[in-house]
Amino acid sequence: ANPSFDKIVRIAKSLEISLDKLTGLPIKEVENNAPTLEQEDYSNETDILASFEISDTDLTPSQASRMLTSAANGTWIAHPHDSLVKENTPRVKPIFCMQTGTRKICVDLAFPHTYVEEGSIASLIGVIGSALAGTQAKLMDIRIPTALVRTFKAPFNGRQSILEKMSETPRPLLSVTMRPMTGLTPQHYADTVYKLLKNGVDFTCDPTMMHSLPEHDFRERVNRIAEVINELKYEESLRNKHHMVNVSAATTEEVIDRARHAVYAGLKYLLIDTSATGFSTLQSLRKFAEEHDVIIAAMGARGMQTATMSEQVIAKLLRFAGADIVSIPSPLGESFQNSRRQVKGTILSLIGDDPIAQDHLGLSFDQPTLCM
Repeated sequence: ANPSFDKIVRIAKSLEISLDKLTGLPIKEVENNAPTLEQEDYSNETDILASFEISDTDLTPSQASRMLTSAANGTWIAHPHDSLVKENTPRVKPIFCMQTGTRKICVDLAFPHTYVEEGSIASLIGVIGSALAGTQAKLMDIRIPTALVRTFKAPFNGRQSILEKMSETPRPLLSVTMRPMTGLTPQHYADTVYKLLKNGVDFTCDPTMMHSLPEHDFRERVNRIAEVINELKYEESLRNKHHMVNVSAATTEEVIDRARHAVYAGLKYLLIDTSATGFSTLQSLRKFAEEHDVIIAAMGARGMQTATMSEQVIAKLLRFAGADIVSIPSPLGESFQNSRRQVKGTILSLIGDDPIAQDHLGLSFDQPTLCM
């Protein structure tokens, strides 16, 4: 299978352009927003594919492709050290580009998987992010090849395991983020958690801004919440009630210390704001989760949805980093930043086994998951 060719077939159908007019073209100026192909070979099994979008630009597709490729390879200018590079060193290659709208261009690049350290989301972002430097592009989607997928740890518990533990009959689970986010003492906070869980909520969650403050110490809050959840366990119908503790902190070491305190207190659901702590800390917490059989809820998609990275990409990265639960924005609300189709595509990235490319959902590539 060739993801770029498949993409051209889909676009040809949507634009009602004959396929034979689109295949085999070198990058050049084309009419009617027709896509173009690069004459570069790449491996579907080993290359990382990344789709970028440049908006509000006067560049042609050819110019945009050359700019992103140059940024990704670090070849803005000729350098004396170029002569020291080994022959046949793999390079980032452009594989697809087209004009997708007024002053809007899509460019797909193929990155050699050998550029990325095994099992490292930080390394993956660092490599692909090189194409964003100074280009004003946005990373819309990625395809992690099988060669790298094998090196990432899947969520230790995962969605299906959580559903089975929570209820004997399949049903949606109800989660509530605590409010107000400031002003409550640890005891008042725990009392509110108790009332919500007792009256039908499955999970209560710390908000992302709830850390450890002089008037609301993390460890005291955790101890108080553990007490009220233990009280609920005396009733058969209330035994599967949980609170997600925000363990985000200044350092990875402190994150793990807070996670350990929560586990020793009897709380098994750990919340982390990955937009603040980073993916390296999340992957460290994933290792802790496997050792202590706890569940990780990753919050932060909203904070990380910026001008340079789509929520689609973030969802995939959080899944491959090992988050069991991921908070994503709703298509409802005042901002309407996320359409229903975008949210559907994000959900498919999180729960689908080998989800296939669906451009209308924001999925530019098929994504092998090895059923993680």
